[in-house]
Amino acid sequence: MNYLIYASQAARPMRSEDLADLLESSRKRNGENEITGLLIYKASLSGDDHGYFMQLLEGPSSALAATRTRIEADPRHRNMVVFEEGDSEARSFGDWSMAFRHVDQDDLAAMEGFADLGSPTFWSRARSGDLPDALDMMRWFAKEDV
Repeated sequence: MNYLIYASQAARPMRSEDLADLLESSRKRNGENEITGLLIYKASLSGDDHGYFMQLLEGPSSALAATRTRIEADPRHRNMVVFEEGDSEARSFGDWSMAFRHVDQDDLAAMEGFADLGSPTFWSRARSGDLPDALDMMRWFAKEDV
């Protein structure tokens, strides 16, 4: 079982309806391809009308690679940075084709390295791979009323 975790910036404001459409299509496609995971969305506080995604995907290597290629080409977001990849003995999100959590600043406040999701400092750490325990952080959100 392989996994990857990435962050990206929404290309435009994401309304509730946009997120619902994204989740519906992702859940269908992921179910067909044996992909599971968690998508986190945080609206921007800076007023620039963009939000931020962070997503963990897990599944068989070939299906995960195809999903990654499709996501990289998705026009709903930009500046995708994969900051953790690896192998896992078991799925962390086996019950969800795509769990979802809409977070705010308070939800991230205690998450070392992630509290400033979307800031220039965050992007610098993400690009350098200097984000601590991303897999554990995503698993924590899965335990919290997803």
